[in-house]
Amino acid sequence: MSRERLLADAMLGRLVSYLRMCGHDTVYAPDAGLEEDDDIRAVAREEGRRLLTRDRELGSAHRGRGGAHLEGYRR
Repeated sequence: MSRERLLADAMLGRLVSYLRMCGHDTVYAPDAGLEEDDDIRAVAREEGRRLLTRDRELGSAHRGRGGAHLEGYRR
């Protein structure tokens, strides 16, 4: 089974652990030294990763290139 190649921004740190446990090749932006939106987008594009974010601006700029903007609620 083919697993997704993902890049998660700093807002999704808790999710990264679960994605990795499920076998997805997941890069966490802060662990990779990625802070700026342009750098995050560039790495996602260069490495063929889907970008996961809760940042509307970052997500909308990457939409259509395999990115996903995640919305949710906090308990």
